[in-house]
Amino acid sequence: MIHPVARKPKRVLAKFVVSAVLLLNLNTNLMERSSILSEHRGLTRALENGGCSIEPVAEFKTPDANATRTLLTSYPGSGKRFAWLIMSALTNYDVADDWDFPGNLNENVLTLKTSFPNPNGIWSWENQMNQVVLLLRNPRWAIPSFHTMRYELDFADDWLSSFYRIPYIYTERPSVALWNSWRDANFDIELQAYVDHLEFWMQGGLEAETGNISPYCADNDIDCRPKAVIDFDNFYKENPDVDFFQLAGILDKTYNSTAVEMLAASARVCALDKVYEKTDLRHNNNRQGSGPTAQEFLFTSTQLQTMQDKVTEVRDKYDALAQGDVNSLEHELVAVLDKYIAEINGEKTLMLQVETGY
Repeated sequence: MIHPVARKPKRVLAKFVVSAVLLLNLNTNLMERSSILSEHRGLTRALENGGCSIEPVAEFKTPDANATRTLLTSYPGSGKRFAWLIMSALTNYDVADDWDFPGNLNENVLTLKTSFPNPNGIWSWENQMNQVVLLLRNPRWAIPSFHTMRYELDFADDWLSSFYRIPYIYTERPSVALWNSWRDANFDIELQAYVDHLEFWMQGGLEAETGNISPYCADNDIDCRPKAVIDFDNFYKENPDVDFFQLAGILDKTYNSTAVEMLAASARVCALDKVYEKTDLRHNNNRQGSGPTAQEFLFTSTQLQTMQDKVTEVRDKYDALAQGDVNSLEHELVAVLDKYIAEINGEKTLMLQVETGY
């Protein structure tokens, strides 16, 4: 029999090997993370005849201390990263996120993205932001997209685990079977979370639990009522629609009187197309070809009816609040929700025709 003491060197060696492998994996992850998180750093230059170029840049300029800071907020899975990249391309200033994965949260950034007050967001910027842009996406697509991100993060529920999974984001979609299981377990929760996020910002920071304005909005130098409602489904594409020009217009109006120099208007469409085409910038296009298509992640007809009813309820509330004012924020929201309702109803109707044979 081998004496227990004789086994110690082998045990120590085994532990050393395991530790070395873990350290190597962590170091590789850190290097890859650093590369991924710096990919968005590109300087957009206007060229002749409406052209443009986006070239790598090590550091952005620091905005004027008095420049207005913009908070971009949406329910998770609604395209914040793409809009965030566009805002960076239009201003040539750095952007950050609420979880500070790029490590630049406290570096005087001009734009920050968040899902707050959703549990997947956090108010980490204290008093740095001044105005809000609300980004919406049809919950029909936002909820499956959120699930895909959760899958890529291996359903991490803490900062460190999410940090470790950064190299996997925007790389592949889960199986349809996994989606179906998660969907049925989380549908009601996520649909309500979608509405709660929208309501919080449209009501200027109203907390669903207390019925009061959040101290984050009341006690900080930020107007929590959005300057605009942007429809991601009209935004995420080549050949820009009104939502792109609306966002550019907000930035123009915001920075017209400050030291922030916007990209020349003649090059802005080019900048949108460049960002859309560059899959190395890590947005949704990078997932194409890895796993099922987005169109394969379906809801049941019953779930679509519930979704339609919920969105209609919100739509009717804000239609009443708009009081016929076509220039109001509420009217902007109603126009977007009308489009979502029609899309959900159309898909539900086709599904019922297949199910019933009529």
